[in-house]
Amino acid sequence: MVWPICFNSALDLGNLDSCVAICTLWTQKEEILKDIPKDNFIVAGQLYSIQGINHLIRNTLANPKIRYLVVCGNDLSGSGKALLNIIKTGKADGFVHEIEERFIKIFCNNIILIDLGGENNSIKILNEIKKLAYLPPNRDPIIIEEKRPKFLDWGVESSGFIVRAPTISEAWLNILDLILKVGEEKQCEYPGKQKEIANLVSVIEGDNQPIESWLGFSKEDVEKYCQSLLSKEKPEGVAYTYGERLFAYSFTNSNGKREAVNQIDKIIEYIKITPHTRRATASTWSVEIDSKSDHPPCLTQISVLVKYGKIYLTAIIRSNDMFGAWPLNAFGLLALQQKIAIETGYKIGHLTIISISAHIYENKWGESEKILRAYHKKTIPFTIDPLGYFIINVKDKIEIQHYTTKDQKTQYFFVGDNAEEMIKHIIATNIISKLSHAAYLSRELHKAEVALKNNTKYIQDA
Repeated sequence: MVWPICFNSALDLGNLDSCVAICTLWTQKEEILKDIPKDNFIVAGQLYSIQGINHLIRNTLANPKIRYLVVCGNDLSGSGKALLNIIKTGKADGFVHEIEERFIKIFCNNIILIDLGGENNSIKILNEIKKLAYLPPNRDPIIIEEKRPKFLDWGVESSGFIVRAPTISEAWLNILDLILKVGEEKQCEYPGKQKEIANLVSVIEGDNQPIESWLGFSKEDVEKYCQSLLSKEKPEGVAYTYGERLFAYSFTNSNGKREAVNQIDKIIEYIKITPHTRRATASTWSVEIDSKSDHPPCLTQISVLVKYGKIYLTAIIRSNDMFGAWPLNAFGLLALQQKIAIETGYKIGHLTIISISAHIYENKWGESEKILRAYHKKTIPFTIDPLGYFIINVKDKIEIQHYTTKDQKTQYFFVGDNAEEMIKHIIATNIISKLSHAAYLSRELHKAEVALKNNTKYIQDA
């Protein structure tokens, strides 16, 4: 058996006869391990998200030599807290999927937790490890195979899919569904495959954002993530945070000295002075640092526009784990949008996220399918087309008048007697943005054509 069985290339192996595993949470494992000889641990790795707990448990169950789990470093996403809670209670609380409860209990009952959360000093961590007496294995290895569904590759080469929804929770379900259906199955830079869509645009249109159970995290987890995104502080041992790059972007100035700029303050200043500005933009990408980094930022840019008295924020994410990262990304960006809106005196508009590589890793395909089966709506609720609506009348011909959502008559008026030709003409005019609206209009036009030919009364469905 090759061990670790999950994400082996992302982990640092030490002494394979050691009984100590190290989890460094968000702190770079290299920072923690710099003063810890390899003889003192069997494996070390980071835990960026709650979803990673699944793989940590699988790896631990597969190797009974692991008897101690040292948890240290900075917990920026709540993954550490969730892990500690599982070990202390013996319950997975919905964070771990496809691992039976009996195996969760074996995991919890056969390791000793060494909680050094928040500690980044490798010497102090080493001293705590040295206090641990050797414990031999006391069970057989347990290998839990991941059930990975197979999908037909549709061969869709399109770029620029759009998902619109009133809430982050609803948009996420639509995103998972879309990627599993039409995403390209391909290799990635980590072990395993991915299903990927190029340039997925997600638009969140609503103000009320409930944290639904299927997201797998709590209100407290969201608040912790948002706190990090809205803070310039960079915890010790962390390569970067989005908050640091946005609120204290560091660069070398013309005098050769390091300087930091608060890009969000600049955005707010731009908007206050010139509301119609197109320059309210912030970047997290540092060419001098990230061109050499193995872990460059995924979120690379945000831009803000004022439209109809509202703050519209657009974020560009070059590489977006749509299962494990996108939901928290969205809540964090919404919090940033709210901050800018409050400080500039505007209301909140739409949040748009452009995910250049929108992907789901192979080890989350099965879990995504389960969530979709349980929660994804099979019927689409009615939402009005933001581009307006149509009133249809049948006289000597079929007459169609277009209106805005504010009931204002537009210049688009159509007359004809052939439903198929009329719907083609209307679609080509670019005044329909929703598939459901196009389907409705096509149905109504065919009803109108039948009424015209048979000289019967036509009544448009609401």
